[in-house]
Amino acid sequence: MVGLSGMRKRIHSFKCAFAGLRVLLREERNAQIHAGITVMVVLAGVLLRVTLLEWGMLVLCIGMV
Repeated sequence: MVGLSGMRKRIHSFKCAFAGLRVLLREERNAQIHAGITVMVVLAGVLLRVTLLEWGMLVLCIGMV
């Protein structure tokens, strides 16, 4: 089990990671485009009721980009 100081370090790491994501999405044009298209693909997947296998392939493709 992770000790209290270890847990604080882990929480701090997550805070830094999310801060980095905010900076990435605020300042990088290609990341903004990728995030926008990802949202559209997920919405289309929900509307088209894709199967679990298709979701897996979509996640794989989004991750590879």
